[in-house]
Amino acid sequence: MPKTAKYTLSWSVEYACYQLATRGEADIVPIYINDEQWWYTWLEEHTSFAFNGQNGHLTLLKEAREQRGKSYWYAYQRQGAYTKKRYAGRSRELSIVHLEDIAAHFQSINQRGEAPTQSHIPSIVPPPTENAPPLLLPKIQPPRLATSLVTRTDLLARLDAGLYAKLTMVVAPAGFGKTTLVRQWIAAHSTDTLIAWVALDTHDNDPQRFWRYICAACQTFGISTDFLAVDLSHNMASFPFAAPSLIESVLTPLLNNLTQMKGHGILVLDDYQVIQKPLIQQTLMFLLDYLPSTLHILLLSRSIPSLPLARLRSRGEVYDIGAGDLRFSVAETTDFLRSTSKFLTPEIIERITMRLEGWPAGLCMFALNLPHYQSLEEIERHLNTVSGSDHSWQDYFVREVLETQPKFIQHFLLQTSILDRLTGSLCCALTDNVESTSVLETLFQKNLFLEKVEGEGDWYRYHQLFAEAMRHEASRRLEADAQRELFQRASDWYEQHAMLPEAIEAAFNARQLPRVAQLLSHFTKISTTATTQFDLLKLVQAEYWLSQIPYELFDKYPDLYIAYVTSLAFSHGPDNMTPETLTLADQLLSKVEHIWRTKENYQALGIAFAYHSMISYRQGNLARAVEFARQALNWLSDIWSSQKAICWTIIGICAFQARQFELSRQAHQASCNLWDTQRQLHGVRGNTVLMALACLELGEMQQAAAYLQWALDEANRYDDLNDAALSRLGLAHIYYAWNELDRARQMALAITTILTEQENPEIHIRAELILAKVQCGQSQFSAARQRMGALLARPSSRSSSLLYYEIVFHQARLLYFMNDLYAAQRSLRLLDLVEQPPHLTAESIATDTNSSGLVVYEAAGANQDIDEQRTLLDARLLLAQGNAREACELLMDFFLLALAGRLNRAILEALALFVLALITEHRLQEATKTLHMLLSRTLTENYLRLFLDEGEPMARALRTLLPSIHEKAQRAYLLTILHAFPSSQTAQPEPMTAALLLEPLSSQETRVLRLLVAGRRNLEIARELIVSVNTIRTQVRSIYRKLNVTNRVEASNVAHELQLL
Repeated sequence: MPKTAKYTLSWSVEYACYQLATRGEADIVPIYINDEQWWYTWLEEHTSFAFNGQNGHLTLLKEAREQRGKSYWYAYQRQGAYTKKRYAGRSRELSIVHLEDIAAHFQSINQRGEAPTQSHIPSIVPPPTENAPPLLLPKIQPPRLATSLVTRTDLLARLDAGLYAKLTMVVAPAGFGKTTLVRQWIAAHSTDTLIAWVALDTHDNDPQRFWRYICAACQTFGISTDFLAVDLSHNMASFPFAAPSLIESVLTPLLNNLTQMKGHGILVLDDYQVIQKPLIQQTLMFLLDYLPSTLHILLLSRSIPSLPLARLRSRGEVYDIGAGDLRFSVAETTDFLRSTSKFLTPEIIERITMRLEGWPAGLCMFALNLPHYQSLEEIERHLNTVSGSDHSWQDYFVREVLETQPKFIQHFLLQTSILDRLTGSLCCALTDNVESTSVLETLFQKNLFLEKVEGEGDWYRYHQLFAEAMRHEASRRLEADAQRELFQRASDWYEQHAMLPEAIEAAFNARQLPRVAQLLSHFTKISTTATTQFDLLKLVQAEYWLSQIPYELFDKYPDLYIAYVTSLAFSHGPDNMTPETLTLADQLLSKVEHIWRTKENYQALGIAFAYHSMISYRQGNLARAVEFARQALNWLSDIWSSQKAICWTIIGICAFQARQFELSRQAHQASCNLWDTQRQLHGVRGNTVLMALACLELGEMQQAAAYLQWALDEANRYDDLNDAALSRLGLAHIYYAWNELDRARQMALAITTILTEQENPEIHIRAELILAKVQCGQSQFSAARQRMGALLARPSSRSSSLLYYEIVFHQARLLYFMNDLYAAQRSLRLLDLVEQPPHLTAESIATDTNSSGLVVYEAAGANQDIDEQRTLLDARLLLAQGNAREACELLMDFFLLALAGRLNRAILEALALFVLALITEHRLQEATKTLHMLLSRTLTENYLRLFLDEGEPMARALRTLLPSIHEKAQRAYLLTILHAFPSSQTAQPEPMTAALLLEPLSSQETRVLRLLVAGRRNLEIARELIVSVNTIRTQVRSIYRKLNVTNRVEASNVAHELQLL
């Protein structure tokens, strides 16, 4: 027989399972009693193991019989100087129950005769008397320490801190690792502290038995317990008035002996929740009151003990550690699971911790199967299927918790397990137990996996896995009709207390679909007029219920059609509705519209049309969407502000796509107003972004920047990454137009940082386009070309034909600005191969003005914008090829629109190119007129890149036309533009002459100008030219007018620029 077995099968009190460990290896594989097939297979493959069961220790060896060719198991146990042997049976007979029976047999022999020889067992055991049975020695031995433990440093430090008090109480439900933690802690103190351990059970409610075990355990402190030789049974005869006798005969001598002990000791009382007798609580308090300073008591319990501790607490002599402290943190879960699987990620470990609520026993059971999974996906599937109804969890909760309770508590737990939250009156409605409030408080005190819910009122909740296990057990023990009645009672209570979502859920579980429909109708009538986002979110919860209700009930409660459409639209976001979902929503709306037309309920019909507008827009039928929106606005009263806001948003977006930017801005402004009255900041913020986009197209960059900065601040405040990205995208465009290239770059880079390409590929790609433009504007042409090439290679770039068309066009535009005309033309030819989305005509857009609130982002009008940009790029190429006349003809339509007062970004760009074309054609007066028009439109908005992007030709043209710009503000603005050009484009401007003046100076005015520039005063000039001073004053005013200046300094500068001297 080997001295030390390689394998050891042990019973774990804390986790209520058998653990098979291999010597020298940290991993423990728990084996459950019901997993017999695996166990029998293991026995066939091995020849020896050690068994540390609930009834004692054994060593098992398999011995062969040559005559029969078979092997049999034998059990051995050393008792004193002898080794006892017993036949155990064949492998198929060696169940764990059978092993426990053998251990119990050896234990009975041991108790009748020989004492064990382990050094940590007291050498003197309180002798049995006639009325006192012998003690079970394993109860006063610390349990074995598991081989694979997480070192819980913080908790061990807290246990150390508790030593300064008389009593430390570790109170938590089953499976929270109380015993394991304390066993680990005392192992660290084994060299400097004496440990006495008592594992209590229900039989220890006998005061005589309780104190005999305490005294026996305390012998490890080296004290005498001779006083126990006297039969104590007569002291118990007068219970419950026997405390003085017990104190005199047991506690007083025990305390006296403890006072004389050498060194420090810790007395551990495990499973104290089984002690209920008041006499034991009273005598234990006597022990605590007079406890020597050299002794500390550590009490482990599943429930809060019934000890009068107020006095001790007031003195700081009680230290508490509760379930919240014992829950595993994410870091501890990581340590615990580290060796079980190489596929675990921080995210999945956090999910495991949250699902199991840090419950140590739950983590242990969850870890059993982890080594069998070969990928993260398999682990995630396992986690998603974890339920308290699984056999292992179910067996643990039923055996360790449920069946240890009185019958009426068991019934209460099963009946109330259907509730997500519990309160006294609700439980009373289910159980008819008028003492339900007291029962809940008792369960909470007993730590039966019941926790208080923070907030108003006395609400509780069960641990999620425990509740699932109890529900499963209730489905086994309770009849189906009884379960439905419980849900019906719960639904009635919820309805009476205005908790409609909960009432609906309970009625649904009671299989009462007509009642579900009735409650949902009432619920949706409240929610559709509600003004808070929370109410809308509750309505979204109804999607599953609504999907299960037959349409016959919908016809009885037509509001349900709208509720269903709303839940479909907002459960995943209007942007993410699948074609199938859109089709279903369209069908539902058509049905309810028919019902309400028949009833001539136009207010309700307006609600349906508002949602139909949104659905039609998502289906791509924009004209139909606008038609629904216009009609809905005619029918809806002001109380339906949300629905009206949706209509105005649809009108605003469609107007944008039809290039009706002023109408779009007005519509989104009205939508903002409607959302603002409801305090719906999400709606206000989204429409503000859309309003800013309209302002950008109108060329009103200052206003657009103000809108976008507000939207960005609000989006950051509420962590709305999508709105924040949209706001940054708009601001990046504005900063680029203002030639603030570093700020534009920062905004675009922020988008690519906070929003991944997978989350929103369109915004991400448009941010990359801005970065390429910035690089081109900073003459980083190679980097810009590389960025565009990488962008075209991305799969997401081909996610839509419009997006790909836009990227290819921007590539052609950048190639032109890089002076690679051939490559630019090649990219333009590629555009002809890309299919474009259909255009939206202006005739299909309403002429009304107000607002909307469907917060979505579209590349609204992107296809029309690219068409305009394509025309402008064609004009640039014509100019570069020397075809200025054709370019003028191509740009004439834009010029006529500008004359008619219609302006947008494309028209402003066209006017800039028109100036270039007219200069090339030497049509200076027309060029000057066009430049005046352009400057008057761009002056207040500080456009710079509009001119700078056209490069050296634009710099020469503006320098040529500078003398013809007489209006002071325009001239200053033009000089700012010229100074912004790179020095290489303005260092050697073409010489300018007096011919550029619209009205030339006379010879006399030229002579006067020379004298003015020389610094002569009017009187000196008059004397030199022999004229009157008044004549000189008149001629000076004429010079100022022709030069468009107001003083001598400005006149001198212009005279030098035009070489008039």
